[in-house]
Amino acid sequence: MEDTELERLKRRMLRERLEEATTTELLVALRRAANEAAALAWLEPFPLLAFPELFNEKQVGEKARIERQQLVRARSAELFIQAA
Repeated sequence: MEDTELERLKRRMLRERLEEATTTELLVALRRAANEAAALAWLEPFPLLAFPELFNEKQVGEKARIERQQLVRARSAELFIQAA
């Protein structure tokens, strides 16, 4: 299967973001964000123009979700310690 320009752009931008990732959770989230952004970009008249912004939006959302999950885990751990 021949790669499309959108697929090459997605891989290039994802590779840049993955270099900055510090956890496995973030790696998975960034891959999901790139795939979702590419799927949405295909719906646009100019997918190559739409993808970078969609990917940035998805990436920000995934990072925020991970931060919220980390806070919940930390609070849960504190509650378990207090309950013991």
